[in-house]
This record gives sequence, C-alpha cells and structure tokens, in this order.
Amino acid sequence: MPRIVKDAEVRRDELLDTALTLFLANGYEHTTVEQITEAVGVAKGTFYHYFATKQDLLEQLVARYSDDVFRQIESAVEAANGSAIDRFQALMRASSMEKLGRLSETLLITRSLYSEENRMLLSRLRDGWIERTRPIILGIVEQGCAEGLFDVPDVPAMTEIWLSLWFDYGIQIGRLFYAAEDDPALADNVVAAMTALVLAEERIMGAAPGSLGIDVEPIMRGILAGEQS
Repeated sequence: MPRIVKDAEVRRDELLDTALTLFLANGYEHTTVEQITEAVGVAKGTFYHYFATKQDLLEQLVARYSDDVFRQIESAVEAANGSAIDRFQALMRASSMEKLGRLSETLLITRSLYSEENRMLLSRLRDGWIERTRPIILGIVEQGCAEGLFDVPDVPAMTEIWLSLWFDYGIQIGRLFYAAEDDPALADNVVAAMTALVLAEERIMGAAPGSLGIDVEPIMRGILAGEQS
C-alpha cells in the first residue's frame, strides 16, 4: 500500500483534533504522546516534527481555540455600530457565547492550564491574550469618553489597569471555579467574585453604576452546571 502523505497543516490539525478528543475522554494529564500517535496512525517522530512536547501541543491547541474566540469577539465589536457600551456588551456576549458553545473544550483547556506544571505556559498565554485584547478595549474606552459615557482621565493607563485586573483576577476566579468542582457550595463564591470583577471594571471605566448591563450570574451558573453534571 502506498504511503499516504498529508499536507503539513492537515496533519498538524489531525494531531490537534485527535489530542483534543483524547484529552476530553481521559484528561490532559492521563493522555500520552503514544496514545495520540497510535490513534492517528503515525510514528512518534511525526508528532515531534510538529510539537516539541505534549505541553507544546497544548499551547498550540489553546492558541487555535483562542484565535476562534478572538475572531468572534473582533467581528462582533466591529459589527456593533452603536455606543461604546453597545460595543462592550457585544464583546462580552460574543466571548460568552463562543465559550459556552464549546463548553467541554473550554473547561478542558482552562483546567489543564491551571495545573502546576503549566503555570508558566498560562503566564505566557495570558500575555498574548492581553496583547490581542488591548486595541479592542482601548478603542471602546476612547469612544466611551468621547460620548460622555465613561470618565477616564488617562485612557491608555486605565486600559492597562483594566486588562491587568480582568486577566489576573480572572485567573484567580478560574482557580476558585475549579475548587467548586469538589465543593459545589463554593458556586456562590464564584458568582460573587465574578460580579465584583465586573463592578470593578465598570468603575475603572468611570461608567454609571449598572450601565454596562452585564448579568454574569446566569452565565457563571450555566458553566458551573455544565462542570458539575
């Protein structure tokens, strides 16, 4: 039988897709490179042609997932022709809908990244997420100030504070989220922390109380229900 040679991107995606399926079934930590290559039907050398390690594969898997999320966010914000608040709400809706629509993948990726062995990887990815989010938030805050909806004395500086709080405290909420997996009573703490984060972001923007109109509780309850089912 002739040897089947696939395009590099096709083979890479095949490895990523197979790894994702195995991670979902067995968990990231319980899936080996050998299991991935056996499922695809390739030699281990083929795996290491595309990925330096299993952690490198995870990083590329997260990058692919993140690209999908950001494409949805960027399209939604661009399509929102209303006020800065309309555009901010479009951002939050697009992010939530994409993540909820891929809930199993979302939970797998975040759980894997929160492990001790992937702490440095999470930090590196966080820097990339901030870089991609910065121009979106900066544009929204500038527009909101021009419209009189936000009161920010230094837009670039306050945008950096917004980004730092959103991602850094957001990661802390993520860790609390997974503690709630073992103790469902912590679900209220997760919702309270996320609500506090949205309130803090609202105040950083200098927006009127409640004007951003983000009700995080049903979103977080939905995710928690999916995690505990």
